[in-house]
Amino acid sequence: MYTKLGAVLASGLLCGFLGASAASAQVAGTYSGTSADGQSISITVAFDSGTQLYEIIGATVWYNAHCTGLGTGISINEGLGWNPGTELNPGANQMTFSGNEENIFANLGWHKYSNAFTGNIDTRVAAFVPNGASRPNHVMYCESASQPLTLSYQGPAHFQPLPKGMVVRLPQKQQ
Repeated sequence: MYTKLGAVLASGLLCGFLGASAASAQVAGTYSGTSADGQSISITVAFDSGTQLYEIIGATVWYNAHCTGLGTGISINEGLGWNPGTELNPGANQMTFSGNEENIFANLGWHKYSNAFTGNIDTRVAAFVPNGASRPNHVMYCESASQPLTLSYQGPAHFQPLPKGMVVRLPQKQQ
């Protein structure tokens, strides 16, 4: 009698543990981490009841883009925040920002059981070449080459998402 009761209790505890573990995968909230060069990346994920899919409703990407041509030796070190509205389908996903001066492209895989994102990100920037006290008259091409990224779950989101189409330029990081 006690052996059967013990087996039933152990089985119930094991099922409860396994059920809690599975429930922790792919949840809405904030995921943060870095690209391979140490730049911060953060995304916010919410569940869209209309599509029955999770969606990226906020992204903040810092980058250090090295310039070539007229801007050789210069780096643009800044960030961008926006609402990509990227629906997260099973498997690989793409998150992009395509503006007049910046282009950010990320391939993201949202791992079903580890509750993390991995992938790669590439950032391209067009910026004015500094011209001393005079107004700039040339544009330089700058790129943070494609590199791996890893984002892990940080907890529930604590902010309202930006409206789609709104962009926030983040100032240069203080070193």
